[in-house]
Amino acid sequence: MKVGDLVKESWGMERVGIVVAEVPRPLSSRRRLFKVLWDARSPTFPTLMGPLWESQAEVISESR
Repeated sequence: MKVGDLVKESWGMERVGIVVAEVPRPLSSRRRLFKVLWDARSPTFPTLMGPLWESQAEVISESR
C-alpha cells in the first residue's frame, strides 16, 4: 500500500478512500498506519480524513 492507492476498509463501515500519507512510526513497529481521505464520515472521526491500519484495508486500485 502506498500514497495514491484507492483502498476499501475491510471491517466496520466498509468505506472507500484514497491514501494521502503514511503516518511516521517507530522503526520497531511492524504495522503501517496511513492517513486516508474517505468517501463517508465515521462516527468516531467527524471529518472525511482519518487513520487506517494496513491490516484493515484492501487495495482496490494501485497508483502508478
